[in-house]
Amino acid sequence: MGYQAYHKVYNSIKIEILGGHYAAGQKLSPERHLCEQYHVSRITVRHALRLLKKDGLVEQFRGKGTFVKSIKPAKLPISELGFAKSVKDYIPGLYRNLLENEITHAPSEISKSLQLDGDQCLLAIRTDVLNEKVIAFDRAYIRLEYSNSITEELLKRVDFFEKWMESEDFKIAFYHETIEAVEANNEISSILMMKKKDAVLKSTEIYCDQNNEPVAVFESYYRGDRIKLTSTVNFKGKANVKTSHY
Repeated sequence: MGYQAYHKVYNSIKIEILGGHYAAGQKLSPERHLCEQYHVSRITVRHALRLLKKDGLVEQFRGKGTFVKSIKPAKLPISELGFAKSVKDYIPGLYRNLLENEITHAPSEISKSLQLDGDQCLLAIRTDVLNEKVIAFDRAYIRLEYSNSITEELLKRVDFFEKWMESEDFKIAFYHETIEAVEANNEISSILMMKKKDAVLKSTEIYCDQNNEPVAVFESYYRGDRIKLTSTVNFKGKANVKTSHY
């Protein structure tokens, strides 16, 4: 079963669902018809449908078939690994493109956070796309000793974090996150297709391993009109509810 074959089916159906070709609750064509339509095997079609189900775009019922799920705005719980990871975990239909992937020297502030002492690191720049619109992008700065198994395909995965830790055989023991509103500069406005100086939500996350050694810094930028962070604080000054809306 070729990667290109099932991803062609997967991407084609996903675009149709996100583009409104199918209504919520509508049944997809039977597997045998999809096989004929895309000239692929039933195994390939079933794998594509599993990916769509994983994305939260369809649901399957034994003996009945595959149906399109309703995609509605929802509250987004902040996970233990922060806001940026939560966005990617909980938004159905989100996918990622890789813009850059290179070994380079990090900016001084990032280099200091990663304790690089002049050494290089891996830099990946990626965009997150929903309903065929770029809603966010990030810069991932990763220490080289934690990048041996990283490939372009891995960097493009929405579940990058889990697969990365699994492939490098380590766990995140501690992270520090800062979320702030900043003005879009030339790079941000170009990638997110918005006006320069418009407000964007910036998340900076520093991750450390079991030895409290820094392994990566992620800078993520979100369009303010497509991602919003809300927080509820109780009278003691402690945040007891943290949610996001998309």
